[in-house]
Amino acid sequence: MSIQCCKRVLAIAACLLLAPAFAALAASAEPKGFEHVHALLVHPRDETLLVGTHHGLLRSRDAGVTWERVSLKGELPGSDFMTLAMHPQQHDVLYAGGHDLGILRSADFGQTWQRANQGIPSPDVHALTVDPHKPQQLYAWVVEHGLYRSQDGGGSWHRVNDGPSNPEVRALASVNISTGMGGIFLYAGTADGVFKSPD
Repeated sequence: MSIQCCKRVLAIAACLLLAPAFAALAASAEPKGFEHVHALLVHPRDETLLVGTHHGLLRSRDAGVTWERVSLKGELPGSDFMTLAMHPQQHDVLYAGGHDLGILRSADFGQTWQRANQGIPSPDVHALTVDPHKPQQLYAWVVEHGLYRSQDGGGSWHRVNDGPSNPEVRALASVNISTGMGGIFLYAGTADGVFKSPD
């Protein structure tokens, strides 16, 4: 066997032996917790995506090709992001809720957070939505407490009602469909289907 041929064989053997190590290294570079996604937002001005998980927020600046964990700042009582909502005009303004978060507000697309849950009776918030016509009006689903509304951009909250008959609300959407009574519809996604109510 020639020296050239021996070099090729050794190179192939080295690649085969090192492949598992390279694969493990690549896997460790992917942020933990990515497999369990609860919420997704897309910034309308660029390709930035924001994902909420049980272990914090992940961000992609290239339409999902690569991801990084967001180094969160501010008032954060927990890391379990169950729901995200965006201001319809000021796209850097976000609201978040989760199992242990209550309600949080960010003015820099999820980097820095402050509490916005005055009047919310529990830190367990599974769904949020912003009224597209009146951005200061928000709705939140608080587990075991029902539907809450804020009319001052999350500054304060007041209970509306028990919500749909199935209490397992997973998502809320304030949809720009006229009720004919001066409002729009609020939809709730539950374990039992979709419910709607005049907003």
